[in-house]
Amino acid sequence: MAQLFAFEDTKQARNSEGIVILNDLEKEVAPDVLQAISEYGIYDFSWKKRDELKEKLVA
Repeated sequence: MAQLFAFEDTKQARNSEGIVILNDLEKEVAPDVLQAISEYGIYDFSWKKRDELKEKLVA
């Protein structure tokens, strides 16, 4: 969660987009974590679905 605060501090100055890769191979990501990521406007995706999102990572 500390990374969310650090990103929030720099995203406007750098005009950047945040992406979080969530490791959900062994267990689901907690809903409160997903909510926090969403509230900060950071794009998140599941490691299980990584093949579907290659274009997002390449850009």
